[in-house]
This record gives sequence, structure tokens and C-alpha cells, in this order.
Amino acid sequence: MKTKEKLLKTLVVLSIIICSIYIYYHVNTIKDFILENRDLSVLLYTLAWIVLPIFLFPVPILALVGGVLFGLFWGSVITTLAAMINIILMYYIGRFLGVKNFTMNVKDSFMSVLILRFIPLVPYNLLNYACGFLGIGLKNYILASFVGIIPGTVILINLGENVLNFGSKEFWLSLLYLFILTIISLWLRHVYNNHHPK
Repeated sequence: MKTKEKLLKTLVVLSIIICSIYIYYHVNTIKDFILENRDLSVLLYTLAWIVLPIFLFPVPILALVGGVLFGLFWGSVITTLAAMINIILMYYIGRFLGVKNFTMNVKDSFMSVLILRFIPLVPYNLLNYACGFLGIGLKNYILASFVGIIPGTVILINLGENVLNFGSKEFWLSLLYLFILTIISLWLRHVYNNHHPK
């Protein structure tokens, strides 16, 4: 089992490196294609967001690509909408496989999902499945997810927009924003745990 996990992690890392190198050396070609085929590009990117996370593809890579290809505003809009479709789809997959006749406390479930969405280090894919598996209410799940993913999405898209300008002021600021978001989210989790002891 450990060997398989190591192999999977290695494949993920290699795929990230390969994708990053390809985008870096072909970014102008890709951007030209997008300008000439705007609707198709948005459709393909949206489909990638809907499908790939189901197979545990690392979503930060998708968000970074969105920033490179579409810029901060449209990258954030398209990514948020596509991610919400995926979030609902993965919830129902988790629900289908999950604990029957079990639903978490409404208030606790909303706050738990909201705070977990704020934390960049929490695996997006597994959280989607877990929420469906445990039967968290769909309304609270969707609302908390929507609010929770916006800060991280915008920051990752911003990083993607500036990643090709490595060393620039904008690049370092985007990394600073990501660091600040992580600190704030960890603090929120600490406060929440203190008010909701197990």
C-alpha cells in the first residue's frame, strides 16, 4: 500500500512538473489559441475542472493554469463557477457511497466546511467526498463552499497570472497573499476548535 501511495505521489509531482514546463515554454501559443477560440477554451477548462478533481487531480494546478490563461478577473469567475459544479458532483458521488440516514448538525457542518475551505492545505478533493459521505446538508455545503473557496481561488489565480514573471513585485505579493490566507485560516480553525471542543 505504501509503495502504491509513493508511486501515486511521484506521478502527481511529475505531472505537475511536466504541465508547468509545457505551459512555461508554450504560453504564447496557448494564449493565441485562447484568443482565437475563446468559447472552446473556456469550455475545455471548465470540463477539466469538473472532471479531473474526481480522480484526485491537484486543483491548485488547475487554478494556476486558469490565472496564466485567463487573467485574474475572468480566471476567478470561470474557475469559481466550474469548481462549484465539481463540488456538487463530487458531493453526490460521496453521498452515494456514504453513510445512510446520517446528517451532521446544521450549524456545525456549515462552519466546519467554511473554515476547511479557507485552509489551502486541506485537500479539496477529499473534502468534497467527505462532506457527501457524512451527509452534510447540501444547502449549507454549497453556501459554505462558495464563500470558502473564493479567497483561495482569487489568490491562486493571481499567483498564476504572475507566475511567469518570477521575481517581480507582483509575483512576491501573490505569494505573500497566499501565506497570509494560510495564517488566517489556521487561526480561524484554532478559534473554532476552542469554541467547539470534541
